[in-house]
Amino acid sequence: MGLSEAEMSVIKSGKYVYEITDTLLKYKETIFGRDVKIMGHEENSATISIFYSEEIPDAARLADLEMDSSKSSLIMLKELFRYVRENIPQITSVQFEDHLHIENRIPLSLFSILFTGKTWFEQNFNARLKTHHEEYRARVDRWSNKRFEFIEFATAIEHDGQLTNKEFFESVTKERCDFVKDWIKPYMRYHIGSQVYNQWTMPITDFEIGEDWIKASFHLYNADLGISVMDI
Repeated sequence: MGLSEAEMSVIKSGKYVYEITDTLLKYKETIFGRDVKIMGHEENSATISIFYSEEIPDAARLADLEMDSSKSSLIMLKELFRYVRENIPQITSVQFEDHLHIENRIPLSLFSILFTGKTWFEQNFNARLKTHHEEYRARVDRWSNKRFEFIEFATAIEHDGQLTNKEFFESVTKERCDFVKDWIKPYMRYHIGSQVYNQWTMPITDFEIGEDWIKASFHLYNADLGISVMDI
């Protein structure tokens, strides 16, 4: 029979409030996993699933991502990483697949590379592809520095015809989603490839969050059965 023990924490970081549920997963008396889930603004959430080997935390995966690229989501993930780093120090990195989308079902990874040269997770969490990362970065750099020649959209913005791809897309500052929604996927796959959908890894390091945060916690025993004991 399985048994879970869960601890809940409420974290205030600036104006944002998040709830973390830390669930220890057992079979009989053997620990085989641990799920740490954070929920934040507008139902944004993320879970780090931790896998155990001989009852010792061995690996972790970031999963069940329901979030946007807002500041609230950024702080939410930083708080989740802070919690794991402080409570499960054996875990120093997490693996994940970058499948987040923004409006019009635009992949956040492609959108971010197009306008900044890096994925959102690369920018904010030093994420790296598990394999062929340097090859991927080389393709992005070559594309970024290449002269812009996307003729169909070249008239959308005034330019002298000498801009690089990086310079051109940085000059697009309004209604970016509407501008790219019809062509970003085939365009970026042609130039960058499909590696951004592969396995990524990122370190759990000491991200700066700010000093204005308050934590209150209580313990829930056997939460999957709905039996709770509060101890604030």
